[in-house]
Amino acid sequence: MRKRTAKIGFIIDGQLPTLRKVAKGRCHPGSWLCGWDSCSSIGMMRFEWIAEAVNADSTAGMRYELYRPWKRYDAVIFQKSMDDDCIALAEELRGKATTLFDANVDYFTPADGPSYFAGMAPTTDQRRQAIRMAETCHGVIGDSLHIAEVASAYCPKTCYIPDNVPERLLAKHATTQWVGARKIPLLWSGQAHKMFELLAIRDVLEQYSGHIRLRLVANSLEALDRIAEPYRSELKELLAALDVEHIPFTTLEDLMQLYDQGGIAVSPRFLDNTYNQGHTEWKIALPMARGRVTICSPQRSYSEVARLSENRGIRICEGIQEWANAFQEVLDGDIDWQGEQAAAINVVREHYTTRVIAEQHRQFVAEVIAA
Repeated sequence: MRKRTAKIGFIIDGQLPTLRKVAKGRCHPGSWLCGWDSCSSIGMMRFEWIAEAVNADSTAGMRYELYRPWKRYDAVIFQKSMDDDCIALAEELRGKATTLFDANVDYFTPADGPSYFAGMAPTTDQRRQAIRMAETCHGVIGDSLHIAEVASAYCPKTCYIPDNVPERLLAKHATTQWVGARKIPLLWSGQAHKMFELLAIRDVLEQYSGHIRLRLVANSLEALDRIAEPYRSELKELLAALDVEHIPFTTLEDLMQLYDQGGIAVSPRFLDNTYNQGHTEWKIALPMARGRVTICSPQRSYSEVARLSENRGIRICEGIQEWANAFQEVLDGDIDWQGEQAAAINVVREHYTTRVIAEQHRQFVAEVIAA
């Protein structure tokens, strides 16, 4: 007899469809019937890509889909979803279905350290909700090693499952670093209000300003106004002193093609606050998937990538002098570019592709259901 396929429902970004919300015009009627999709990067990467891989595997024994309130599920996954409506549903489902909470931010640890932009520090209410979800659900998925570690204090069935990169976005082979450029392109991508991170290496950027061109891929620079003072003024001073090119973010595919033009990816991080401790490796995995050698801070997720790659294709810089050494190494050209670029692609292929992560995800969901 053919084994029954387990049905797994996803609620993403707190978008829980209900008839009450439909009546109030807060969600489209189709959301109640078909599920409430999310256009966020979290929804795309940690649901759409994972679901596509799991559903394409005829041996997986599971079907991933958006949560529909009128259907019965073997498991419901609350992905970045922890408002009071979600908590109430998780409590209601406790005896009917397996529940899992996918946490992408460390809302568990009391906020500590500088708050570099408005809304950076988790609120007391967010911490209450995250802890309640972790204690209520049968399992917790931590999107980074740090998050999984802190979440395990509230749910013993906790697993670290990284972000992922689809195989189609991996470069087949490494392209050249840069051609005909007078200055070395430094590649940074992210939300504009998070450019304050560049201040972590301000001294080195200014020291090498005559040799670098900073290519910033971000949304509108008007978002810089979200950065708190004095960091906003200091960042604007820094950018004014450098050769900077702002490239508006359009699509992920366009971003990957930009990485193909060559350069060194950089991801400095201030590690003096609880929020930054929980970041995933996705920011560096994307350029590395195209063979871009990456220089970054010793953020825990980044250090894990470096461990897996045996420090090839990536440089972890513990302090400002190591950043300067890394920049000088690039300028001197004393690097096995072909080998380093191949290593960058390979570590993503072996450890962070959707195929690999989807199987980890499926196995953990199956384990929690069976417990």
